[in-house]
Order: sequence, then structure tokens, then C-alpha cells
Amino acid sequence: MKISEVKVDLIKQYAVIEIDEDDTLIRDVLMPSAKAYVLDYTGLTAEDADLKESLTVAYIALCAFLYDNRSLSIVNDKQNAVIQSFLDAHCMNLL
Repeated sequence: MKISEVKVDLIKQYAVIEIDEDDTLIRDVLMPSAKAYVLDYTGLTAEDADLKESLTVAYIALCAFLYDNRSLSIVNDKQNAVIQSFLDAHCMNLL
């Protein structure tokens, strides 16, 4: 399966989400953010990423993680590592 073929229902099944109220959040926020992260991290185009089916599992797992961890939680003085990596990928402040 390709990343571009993943639908909200599959994300919900993987993440065991049984409510429909968050479908818009998943479709319009989490899925595009997770896809952008995969593309930014790998440096691949969307078309090239679709050729690597192993990335689909990472994409689905990232969507589930983002759903489960929707805050900038700080535990033991450490920021959420995934959010930190999203920010680090675009950091222009090299000081």
C-alpha cells in the first residue's frame, strides 16, 4: 500500500480510534503533517515515497502517535521528541 492510498479509516483502525468526531482532525491536520514529516525526513518526493511501501507503516504509526500525543508535553524537563524533531527540521537559528 502507498502512503497516498491511506485513508482515515485505516489510521483509526491502526490507532484503535472508535469515535468519528476526530475524523476531520486526522484527515486535515495529522495526515498531512505526518506525510510532510516523512518527506522532509527522507528527502523524497511524494511520488518516490509512494514507491517505498515500507514507509507506509512509518506514516501510519506517526499519524497514530500524533493523535495520541497532541500536546507539547514536557516530562523530566524534556520536550516531546517528535514535536522537537518537527521543529528542528526547519530551524534556521543555528546559534
